[in-house]
Amino acid sequence: MVLTPVQLPKARVRNTVCQLLIVIALGALNGVHARAPEAGMALVAARDTGGVFKRSIVYILSHDADGSLGLIVNRTTKASLTDLLPKLAEIEARDHRVRYGGPVGLQALKFLIRQAGNPGDAVRVGSDLFASGSPELLESLLRDDVDPAALRVFIGYAGWAPGQLDQELERDAWYVVRLSTEEIFEADTDMWDRLIRELDPPGIQAELHPLPGPRLVASARQRHAGDQGPDPAADFAR
Repeated sequence: MVLTPVQLPKARVRNTVCQLLIVIALGALNGVHARAPEAGMALVAARDTGGVFKRSIVYILSHDADGSLGLIVNRTTKASLTDLLPKLAEIEARDHRVRYGGPVGLQALKFLIRQAGNPGDAVRVGSDLFASGSPELLESLLRDDVDPAALRVFIGYAGWAPGQLDQELERDAWYVVRLSTEEIFEADTDMWDRLIRELDPPGIQAELHPLPGPRLVASARQRHAGDQGPDPAADFAR
């Protein structure tokens, strides 16, 4: 006998609907973040990621067999370019605030420049975004009165040894996302809160474990959005 929809057992209907909703939800989450990092993507620190990367958003400049390199884009400092490079005082570099890019190489500056064509000694990391650490190029841009909105200067950077970032991703320390150039340049201390609410809403989250057959078993755990302790970079970045 062929069953009509109304003759299907209610429990079976409920299970089918639940499985369909789970598939839709997983598809939506996959659209928000991708697992494989690459240059031009961004890392969003998980809620329980502490230390210097607590509440950080890192723009990836490179990720290959030699390791990974990026810039924390949502931390400002109290310093201007002329504070760190006094020789630039004559070209009015005080309008350019320096950001905290990470704990490595704090004696050097790196910068992102937003424009259509390569400005010179720089590497393309996005369709209209270039990265460089060239002091000559930076001075040239400033002397040409580059728009402060098109330049982001960072002291320090984030670096990982070969395989290190992949291990952190396996431990779910980061979300890998795609952000627009506008989002990278507009990143501030509140941006992490906005992103993490989308990627990992607080409350009870389901961990789904596929089993043989059509069934999915969900175990619930409670997420807490509380503080994870002091940030070692707090004295320098704000």
